[in-house]
Amino acid sequence: MVQTRAQAAKNKASESPDVPKLTRKQKHVAADAAAGDGPSQALTDKPLNVPGMPNKPPNLAKLRTVPCSHPIASLPASPASSPAQPSPGTSQFTIAAVLQQQPVAGQTPRPADAAQTASDAAESQAGAEASSVERRQPQDEEDAAAIGQHTVNQPHAAASPATALLEQPAAPPLQQAQPPALQPRPEKLLKRIPDKAVPCDKLPDGPEPVAVDVEYVAAADLQPVDDTAAALAQAVAGLEASDWVQSVQALNLLRQLVVCHPETCASQLDLVVPLVLKSVRSLRSSVCKTAVMGVVDLYNTYGTALLPLTDVGGQLKPASSLLAQLLLKCSSNDKKFVIEEAQRALQVMVASLTASEMLRMLLPYADTHKNPKVRGKAAGAVAEAVARMQPTDLLAFGHPQLLKVAGKLVTDNTPDARDGAKKVIAMLKTAFTEPAVEGQLAVEVPPAAPAAAEGEEAPRQLSKAHAGNWDELGQRQPDQMSYMRTQVQGERVPPELEALAQPHIDSYDYFLGEGMQHVIDNMEGIEIENPLTKTRHRFWFENPAVSRPIREDVGAAAAGDQRLFPRECREAGTTYKAPFTCDLVYQVEGMPEQRLSKRLGSLPIMLKSKNCYLRNMTRRELVGRKEESNEFGGTFICNGIERIIRMLVQNRRHYILGLRRSAYHKRGPAFTEMATMIRCVRPDESSLTNRCHYLADGSCVFALTIRRAEYFVPAGILLKCFLEVSDRELYDKLVGSVAPNSGHSSFVAERVELLLRQAHQFGLHTRAQCVEYLGNLFRAVLDAPARKTDHQVGEQLLRELLLIHLDQPADKLQLVVQMLLKLYALADHQCSEDNPDALTHHEALLPGHLLLKFLREQLETALEVFKAMVKRDIESRPEVVNLQSEQYIRKVADRMQDVGAKFEYLLNTGNLVSRSGLDMSQSTGYLSHFRSIHRGAYFAELRTTTVRKLLPESWGFLCPVHTPDGSPCGLLNHFTAACRVVTHESEAPDELLTATLRVLGALGMVPIAPVLPSPPAPGHLCVQLDGRVVGHVRASLAGAMVAHLRAIKAANLAAEEQLTPGATVLPVHDEERLLPSHTEVVHIPYEVGAPYPGIFIFTQAARMIRPVKQIASGAAEMIGGLEQNTMSIRMPDGGEGGTKGLRFTHTEFHTRSMLSVVASLTPYSDFNQSPRNMYQCQMAKQTMGTPCQALTHRTDNKMYRIQTPQTPIARTKRYEQYCMDEFPNGTNAVVAVLAYTGYDMEDAMILNKSSVERGFAHAYLYKTETVDLREDKGKDIQFQVDSAAARRKVPVGQRVRPEGAFGDTFPQVIPSTPDSEAVKTKGVQPEGPHKAAELIDSDGLPHIGAAIWPGQPYTATMDKLTGKSGGSKLKGEETAVVDQVSIIGSSKDKGIRQANIKLRFNRNPVIGDKFASRHGQKGVLSRLFDDVDMPFCEATGIRPDLLINPHAFPSRMTIGMLIESLVSKTGALTGKFADASPFQSSDAGQPVDHPSQYGAMLEEAGFTRNGGEVMISGVTGEPFPVDIYVGLVYYQRLRHMVLDKFQVRSTGPINPLTRQPIKGRKFGGGIRFGEMERDSLLAHGAAYLLHDRLHSCSDYHVMDVCANCGLLISTVNIPQAASDVMGVRATSGDSGGRGMTVCRLCESGKYVERVALPYVFKYLVSELAAMNIRCSLDVK
Repeated sequence: MVQTRAQAAKNKASESPDVPKLTRKQKHVAADAAAGDGPSQALTDKPLNVPGMPNKPPNLAKLRTVPCSHPIASLPASPASSPAQPSPGTSQFTIAAVLQQQPVAGQTPRPADAAQTASDAAESQAGAEASSVERRQPQDEEDAAAIGQHTVNQPHAAASPATALLEQPAAPPLQQAQPPALQPRPEKLLKRIPDKAVPCDKLPDGPEPVAVDVEYVAAADLQPVDDTAAALAQAVAGLEASDWVQSVQALNLLRQLVVCHPETCASQLDLVVPLVLKSVRSLRSSVCKTAVMGVVDLYNTYGTALLPLTDVGGQLKPASSLLAQLLLKCSSNDKKFVIEEAQRALQVMVASLTASEMLRMLLPYADTHKNPKVRGKAAGAVAEAVARMQPTDLLAFGHPQLLKVAGKLVTDNTPDARDGAKKVIAMLKTAFTEPAVEGQLAVEVPPAAPAAAEGEEAPRQLSKAHAGNWDELGQRQPDQMSYMRTQVQGERVPPELEALAQPHIDSYDYFLGEGMQHVIDNMEGIEIENPLTKTRHRFWFENPAVSRPIREDVGAAAAGDQRLFPRECREAGTTYKAPFTCDLVYQVEGMPEQRLSKRLGSLPIMLKSKNCYLRNMTRRELVGRKEESNEFGGTFICNGIERIIRMLVQNRRHYILGLRRSAYHKRGPAFTEMATMIRCVRPDESSLTNRCHYLADGSCVFALTIRRAEYFVPAGILLKCFLEVSDRELYDKLVGSVAPNSGHSSFVAERVELLLRQAHQFGLHTRAQCVEYLGNLFRAVLDAPARKTDHQVGEQLLRELLLIHLDQPADKLQLVVQMLLKLYALADHQCSEDNPDALTHHEALLPGHLLLKFLREQLETALEVFKAMVKRDIESRPEVVNLQSEQYIRKVADRMQDVGAKFEYLLNTGNLVSRSGLDMSQSTGYLSHFRSIHRGAYFAELRTTTVRKLLPESWGFLCPVHTPDGSPCGLLNHFTAACRVVTHESEAPDELLTATLRVLGALGMVPIAPVLPSPPAPGHLCVQLDGRVVGHVRASLAGAMVAHLRAIKAANLAAEEQLTPGATVLPVHDEERLLPSHTEVVHIPYEVGAPYPGIFIFTQAARMIRPVKQIASGAAEMIGGLEQNTMSIRMPDGGEGGTKGLRFTHTEFHTRSMLSVVASLTPYSDFNQSPRNMYQCQMAKQTMGTPCQALTHRTDNKMYRIQTPQTPIARTKRYEQYCMDEFPNGTNAVVAVLAYTGYDMEDAMILNKSSVERGFAHAYLYKTETVDLREDKGKDIQFQVDSAAARRKVPVGQRVRPEGAFGDTFPQVIPSTPDSEAVKTKGVQPEGPHKAAELIDSDGLPHIGAAIWPGQPYTATMDKLTGKSGGSKLKGEETAVVDQVSIIGSSKDKGIRQANIKLRFNRNPVIGDKFASRHGQKGVLSRLFDDVDMPFCEATGIRPDLLINPHAFPSRMTIGMLIESLVSKTGALTGKFADASPFQSSDAGQPVDHPSQYGAMLEEAGFTRNGGEVMISGVTGEPFPVDIYVGLVYYQRLRHMVLDKFQVRSTGPINPLTRQPIKGRKFGGGIRFGEMERDSLLAHGAAYLLHDRLHSCSDYHVMDVCANCGLLISTVNIPQAASDVMGVRATSGDSGGRGMTVCRLCESGKYVERVALPYVFKYLVSELAAMNIRCSLDVK
């Protein structure tokens, strides 16, 4: 029988004495069911086990064979007393027990154990030899013709030299290169299979009500069939069916034919193999395993006949390649028995086919595949194929290609790939040492370096003598393999660029995979009770799935590619998203579960994530998809706009913070300013913060947050809610953990007595009473159903709202005790408070983790909405409610909210709409750049500067330079270039916990016991692992423990990355190998007034880490922020770090460790004032550079592009590392430091007009206008020209050409007439007969290259219903050129409905534009000087491009700019680039004086060594009396330009209420003339100018005033009675009427005068009159 994994685990649990692992839901149900059933077990009677350790005796024999990497015997004995004899089912975990189980380092195993080990090894080897097979390769046509015969395979009579080499005992590593023997098949698994047809790729792996027995049959057990032809037809039909049961049966039938009747399928291989391949790709594990077993039988039977069918499509089409599918299966996260079978099939494939052909197919996978696991498996298969080849065969195949791939894989991040490459190199080394073969070798044995581009230095080549150094080739490291480059080379996006967005992509991948499943597993679901039938119905979600983006408007039957790519979304203005589906599972009480699939919208997909089609594309393929060749992802595309979720600072998870905040006083008169706080995080990244407050009377309360409301629970009651403990045990637990006979011990004892009295005040003495008391209080808050008892509600409260990262009550009790102890230490001044603003107590909120939080709340909201709709139906229409009907449930489920739309709103606006707040301090502002991290919008509103300070704890993690000036200064920071973020946790947290506890126990840690108090400080330290108290250790052993853990971290990091080649690392065993390399080990020793002591170990996600080097071993180690605070790290300059005699344990890799990527691009930044470097970090993002390379496929609203960029001569190492020449953003300008004519004062600068005319800093501005006719609802508008205006067209020669506002006359559109020479001979299309034909084509869209002047139309539309014509006109005052027209549409659109029109604007430098160097020296262009008026150098005649005032340097102290000018000048003369990286003297260990070095080179070239030259005035022709400093500086043109900011108005729109000009440049408004401007004119005595601005040119109005009463609003026009005057004319006061103006109050018109007043004054008088306030004027 075949059995599911879940059923096998269930059966195993029933047979094994171990307690099976329960899911969170099962734990909750079991806890509710067991609540109140009998008395709880006393704490003293409970077995003392380590948290997370199995309750069974360990395998001592296995432990004795595990090598121990720590000399246990060298450690002092444990302070704990000898434990009692363990009871059956429990395990002792003490140093004494470990000493008995593990041998001391250097000690050999006992003879009995060694004999047993040897016996086991012999049996394993015999079984492997008995099961190993290898097919004979056909030698001639007869063998090939007889391939269909079923023969017995015979091993080779003689081994090849390469194979014989593997058998030599002198080379142990090479022995592993031999093809491993085929392992015996595992035992038959049993699987329940349904009796109904189910699609193979839809049904998840799980049991069904009806079972059918099916076997995984071994090849030896397959039986012949009677009718082979009928069996083959039945097998083919079953493989083409959608029922996976039939597929399994058909595959077994096909295997019978292949093994027992090979001649039947020999002619049908082209038909059979694709069908088997389809089954290999199945998501059903049973189908996949059976299909892979069929692959083994096929290659064992037919061998090389399958060669043409093995790799059809290759990497480009892996779905049609059997080899690609096997490699993917070997590298997948599929079930273990499927992976093992796939590995076996791969071995058989390699052994069955010709070695050279296998190499030809495997090398591309090992060389260029994106998946590192696939590269590792392919490298191992390559090593097996090489081992089967003769040296001459290797020579004929092409050894340079093998060496190139092997040399690349040696530096791969995958251990399998590195091991396979080393085996290949070792075998090639041995094979090519034979004289006969060595003489035939070509000169270029090592891989050839890539060819140098034109103008670049040729990369270094390896000579033949160097090629003989095979050991060096096998140990080559990444930095030795890389070539100096400034542009991207190769087919892959550089890893340095991919690393910028890697935290975003990895966290989003976690969101799509494990995180989303964790969210579903931790959700409780809802219950609905039918009031009529009294039955309870449960509803919950399962099986979340996010598919890949597809075109929604394409039908299922439509032919063609339905994939949706990012470029299409950018151009169409849509969202790059994929369908999100879940199974809505519902169950009636006592009935089996039922489910239906529900689509909950579409989720936006992050570029380069695992659901994005761009994930594994090469640069060539990216260009083919109209993407950037260096696209590294990390962005979302929402409504055509790229968006990024910014990382946010959060409190460190699972670490107790001791705080003093005055805000705590506001919670009540009894509250003090002291509290301890811990932020707890579940595996689904949902978090909850718990606080313990210290009250004025000495007692404590715990604060629980429920829906943004705080509730306080006395700590004394809470202590009794976890375990059945007595007051004496709690007293000893708290007081015994403090040093006895001390003042602090008495302080704690008094307050513990107060805590214990809290429970007795309410009559609570047992655990059940305390839990029921809390359940009764919180029943209404938790919205618990009436059927739940108070005890169950209390258990729910403790489970869901208190220390949610811990599942066991004993663990929660231990952590609550630690919170109280730290709070008492803080109140008694025994420890210092923690700084919540320091990076040591921070972590990063990654995009994927934020989306997980948001997803959980949206799914819970969807279920609540479902429940509310059902209840409403029950109340209003009970007859239609049938919760057992799938039709009714689907109808209600269809009205659920669109979860995908909520995600789109979050990404489009940056606003987080949440009911609970998600345990976060802000709800807006989540969009920004990749490497930035923000403190939070809440802190931007604070008036204090504490949160903005640059603290020393941020060293190496946050850049001290890269932060904006202004309001976000200090809040918006950026990671350093070396800083990384841990994105996800261990895939097997239970195994990691168990292994870590064993390692800690071997290093001297005594496990914690719930009944006993921890040994007091300072003799012992508490050990916490990810917020779980796991034990304590002697303070004398703590240093050795931490040092050994650091050695394990370094060894594991060395196995993952080759950061420090040649370093000495510690050999680790299997359990130590499970410890992540990013583990953070914090050792805080005991000291009064210092931070709270202990050993804190963190392995979970969201932590910031960075590499440092261990001084003793030279190995790299990843450290965290809190860990760094307790370490001694030396800088390369060798300083003492502020403390004499300080002993350093680690050192930085280089001095650039503290700078971000952008800050590292500033040359000689160590010579500049710090604010100037900060300004440059901001201006580097405002540069008019090269924004992208796929410009024709971008639809950004605005995009600036410089036309002739250059590469800087003075550049830093990071400039080359990040290949910044792919996107250059400046120009090398000849700069003279000279005060010339006064036009360069106050940061102004002068440009050479001739340089500008030659193209200096010329640029374009691209604007994309989207015309969408679908927005006009209820109208039928099409792109169509107005043909009726043809008869009104003016001849070309008589038309008036447009002219700009400043007299511009170019560019102009000159249309061609039908009789012109261009139309007759050149094939130019003549101007059309329709309106504006010189600009608009016959389809209503503009001509490419047409010059559009302001106010001219560039599209023509027609309303089919009304016949009215329209179109879009160009706004603004600039002339645009149509650069590109893109038509957007779908198959269901009738005609053209949407178009993107890209307009290009010339932006050449004009007066007022802004320029800046890379040193924060920004200036405004004040004048363009003619070339003849510019000064020139006497020696060379060179005229500078730019003049800058020398007064710009003394106050700003940008000495780096002066050095760059000198160094770049030397580089231009010598033709070499200069290294301008900062802190070169510190890195080199000796002074590096660039001004002197390059000054000497200048002197050799005939210039002065200080950069000065004699210059002659261009005006007078006389030389200046002093030398002028002249050199080359890389200048950037910024996006701040006059044409974007100038605002001029004479007349224009006004406010209809006040009749004053409106504001805003976009709307043609005026410039605000405010109060300070008015005061300035009054101070100058310009009263008439003031009257002109504020009255005559603003809201000038003439009105009637009564001089008698002074009222303005009492005058009215009374018409005269006349037969010829009626209507409006009769009441008007102009000449058309015959009325007169009178005052209603005075009832006379003789005092009425007409005066000129601002209209806003009349508006003010009218408003005051409405409030019964009279205003009168004195008219004279």
